[in-house]
Amino acid sequence: MRTGRGRPLMPGEERVVARVMVIGAAAVLLLLGSPLLQALWDLGYGTARQAGWATPRCFLETSFGYDPRRDAPDRAFLAEPPEQVVATMFVGRDVVIERVEVNHRAHQAVVRARLRGADGRENVREFRLSADTFREVYVDTPRVEQHVCDMHLGGWRPSGE
Repeated sequence: MRTGRGRPLMPGEERVVARVMVIGAAAVLLLLGSPLLQALWDLGYGTARQAGWATPRCFLETSFGYDPRRDAPDRAFLAEPPEQVVATMFVGRDVVIERVEVNHRAHQAVVRARLRGADGRENVREFRLSADTFREVYVDTPRVEQHVCDMHLGGWRPSGE
């Protein structure tokens, strides 16, 4: 691509120019009052103020999972890891937490654990937990008020197996 009279654009500059044009077009549409673009802007801005960098995950995912043997829990969503409750339920027994699935919109978790019984046999069990403490994230704009997700989940208690 060549500019009007100047030098040719260097590799990578074309992408920058394209991004500036897209952002400029979005700004023009926003100024002209495009309702869809305004709603998306309000939704993103309102949630970003409340949720910080976890905002995209609030919008895009209802749940996330991790293996506590290898992965750390996401501190943006969890004030306390739910697997700690299951580990304390079986103090003195051989317990391996294999998987944790957290639904951050319903403030619930499922913890999959492998327990070794007194007879030496292993049992795989799933425990359902509910969070008693959490911070709800809402989009708070003049046009939209919607619950997006729950963050800083903690105070886990068993709610089923």
